[in-house]
Amino acid sequence: MFLFKRKDIYYVEYFDVESCCSRRMSTKSRNKADALKFISDLKRMMAAAPKPEYVTLNKFRYEYQGYIEKTRSPQYLRSVKLSFKKLVESLGDIPLASLKVRDFEKFFMSVYQQANYAAHLYHRTLKAAFNKAVE
Repeated sequence: MFLFKRKDIYYVEYFDVESCCSRRMSTKSRNKADALKFISDLKRMMAAAPKPEYVTLNKFRYEYQGYIEKTRSPQYLRSVKLSFKKLVESLGDIPLASLKVRDFEKFFMSVYQQANYAAHLYHRTLKAAFNKAVE
Protein backbone atom coordinates (compact mmCIF):
# COMPACT_ATOMS: atom_id res chain seq x y z
CA MET A 1 0.00 0.00 0.00
CA PHE A 2 1.54 3.29 -1.01
CA LEU A 3 0.63 6.91 -1.44
CA PHE A 4 1.13 8.97 -4.59
CA LYS A 5 0.12 12.39 -5.79
CA ARG A 6 -1.55 13.32 -9.07
CA LYS A 7 -2.61 16.90 -9.83
CA ASP A 8 -2.49 18.04 -6.19
CA ILE A 9 -4.65 15.12 -4.93
CA TYR A 10 -3.27 12.15 -3.02
CA TYR A 11 -4.17 8.61 -4.06
CA VAL A 12 -3.60 5.20 -2.49
CA GLU A 13 -2.62 2.12 -4.45
CA TYR A 14 -3.02 -1.29 -2.83
CA PHE A 15 -3.27 -4.95 -3.80
CA ASP A 16 -6.74 -6.47 -3.59
CA VAL A 17 -6.42 -10.14 -2.66
CA GLU A 18 -9.96 -11.10 -3.71
CA SER A 19 -9.62 -9.90 -7.29
CA CYS A 20 -5.84 -10.45 -7.47
CA CYS A 21 -5.08 -7.02 -8.88
CA SER A 22 -3.92 -3.61 -7.72
CA ARG A 23 -6.51 -0.96 -6.92
CA ARG A 24 -6.26 2.81 -6.76
CA MET A 25 -8.39 4.98 -4.56
CA SER A 26 -8.54 8.72 -4.07
CA THR A 27 -7.96 10.04 -0.54
CA LYS A 28 -9.94 13.16 -1.52
CA SER A 29 -7.39 15.37 0.17
CA ARG A 30 -4.67 17.78 -0.87
CA ASN A 31 -2.93 17.57 2.48
CA LYS A 32 -0.38 14.78 3.04
CA ALA A 33 -1.24 14.42 6.75
CA ASP A 34 -4.91 13.85 5.91
CA ALA A 35 -3.92 11.35 3.22
CA LEU A 36 -1.76 9.41 5.70
CA LYS A 37 -4.68 9.37 8.16
CA PHE A 38 -6.87 8.02 5.35
CA ILE A 39 -4.34 5.22 4.74
CA SER A 40 -4.28 4.23 8.41
CA ASP A 41 -8.10 4.16 8.49
CA LEU A 42 -8.16 2.11 5.29
CA LYS A 43 -5.67 -0.41 6.73
CA ARG A 44 -7.79 -0.72 9.88
CA MET A 45 -10.96 -1.29 7.82
CA MET A 46 -9.25 -3.90 5.64
CA ALA A 47 -7.95 -5.76 8.71
CA ALA A 48 -11.38 -5.71 10.36
CA ALA A 49 -13.21 -6.90 7.25
CA PRO A 50 -14.16 -10.58 7.40
CA LYS A 51 -11.88 -12.76 5.32
CA PRO A 52 -13.74 -14.68 2.62
CA GLU A 53 -13.62 -18.44 2.99
CA TYR A 54 -12.56 -20.00 -0.27
CA VAL A 55 -13.73 -23.43 -1.34
CA THR A 56 -10.68 -25.43 -2.33
CA LEU A 57 -10.53 -28.02 -5.06
CA ASN A 58 -10.31 -30.92 -2.60
CA LYS A 59 -13.20 -29.62 -0.49
CA PHE A 60 -15.40 -29.35 -3.58
CA ARG A 61 -14.16 -32.73 -4.75
CA TYR A 62 -15.38 -34.53 -1.61
CA GLU A 63 -18.62 -32.58 -1.51
CA TYR A 64 -19.37 -33.44 -5.15
CA GLN A 65 -18.43 -37.10 -4.68
CA GLY A 66 -20.86 -37.31 -1.75
CA TYR A 67 -23.59 -35.94 -3.99
CA ILE A 68 -22.70 -38.30 -6.87
CA GLU A 69 -22.55 -41.30 -4.56
CA LYS A 70 -26.27 -40.95 -3.84
CA THR A 71 -27.51 -40.06 -7.30
CA ARG A 72 -25.31 -41.76 -9.90
CA SER A 73 -23.93 -45.21 -10.67
CA PRO A 74 -20.78 -46.61 -9.03
CA GLN A 75 -18.99 -46.61 -12.40
CA TYR A 76 -19.63 -42.89 -12.86
CA LEU A 77 -18.46 -42.24 -9.30
CA ARG A 78 -15.24 -44.09 -10.10
CA SER A 79 -14.64 -41.92 -13.18
CA VAL A 80 -15.34 -38.74 -11.17
CA LYS A 81 -12.87 -39.81 -8.47
CA LEU A 82 -10.20 -40.51 -11.07
CA SER A 83 -10.81 -37.21 -12.88
CA PHE A 84 -10.54 -35.15 -9.70
CA LYS A 85 -7.51 -37.13 -8.55
CA LYS A 86 -5.64 -36.34 -11.76
CA LEU A 87 -6.76 -32.70 -11.70
CA VAL A 88 -5.56 -32.20 -8.10
CA GLU A 89 -2.26 -33.91 -8.93
CA SER A 90 -1.79 -31.53 -11.84
CA LEU A 91 -2.97 -28.23 -10.31
CA GLY A 92 -2.69 -28.79 -6.58
CA ASP A 93 -5.30 -27.96 -3.95
CA ILE A 94 -6.12 -24.41 -5.04
CA PRO A 95 -9.25 -22.32 -4.41
CA LEU A 96 -11.99 -22.68 -7.00
CA ALA A 97 -12.10 -18.92 -7.40
CA SER A 98 -8.54 -18.91 -8.72
CA LEU A 99 -9.15 -21.58 -11.39
CA LYS A 100 -8.84 -20.25 -14.92
CA VAL A 101 -9.80 -21.72 -18.29
CA ARG A 102 -6.12 -21.77 -19.20
CA ASP A 103 -5.40 -24.12 -16.25
CA PHE A 104 -7.96 -26.59 -17.57
CA GLU A 105 -6.65 -26.32 -21.11
CA LYS A 106 -3.11 -27.11 -19.96
CA PHE A 107 -4.40 -30.06 -17.94
CA PHE A 108 -6.43 -31.49 -20.82
CA MET A 109 -3.60 -31.01 -23.31
CA SER A 110 -1.12 -32.82 -21.07
CA VAL A 111 -3.55 -35.71 -20.61
CA TYR A 112 -4.48 -35.74 -24.30
CA GLN A 113 -0.84 -36.27 -25.29
CA GLN A 114 -0.78 -39.46 -23.22
CA ALA A 115 -4.28 -40.82 -23.84
CA ASN A 116 -6.96 -39.00 -25.80
CA TYR A 117 -9.83 -41.16 -24.46
CA ALA A 118 -8.82 -40.28 -20.90
CA ALA A 119 -8.80 -36.59 -21.78
CA HIS A 120 -12.36 -36.83 -23.12
CA LEU A 121 -13.47 -38.74 -20.02
CA TYR A 122 -11.93 -36.15 -17.68
CA HIS A 123 -13.45 -33.33 -19.71
CA ARG A 124 -16.96 -34.81 -19.52
CA THR A 125 -16.89 -35.53 -15.81
CA LEU A 126 -15.19 -32.29 -14.77
CA LYS A 127 -17.49 -30.21 -16.96
CA ALA A 128 -20.52 -31.75 -15.25
CA ALA A 129 -18.96 -31.21 -11.82
CA PHE A 130 -18.13 -27.56 -12.36
CA ASN A 131 -21.52 -26.86 -13.92
CA LYS A 132 -22.96 -28.19 -10.67
CA ALA A 133 -20.57 -25.95 -8.70
CA VAL A 134 -21.88 -22.89 -10.53
CA GLU A 135 -25.44 -23.75 -9.46
